[in-house]
Amino acid sequence: MSSGSTESQERFATEQDAYRAFTEVVESDGIASFSATVSKVVH
Repeated sequence: MSSGSTESQERFATEQDAYRAFTEVVESDGIASFSATVSKVVH
């Protein structure tokens, strides 16, 4: 999640399938996973 984007590598047969995948990500990672950026801490 370094760039703040969530990307699927697969094509969905229907919009319903795509929406189902979206809701699964929201349930597991939260809606912030679609917009948050995470910066790496380098020591």
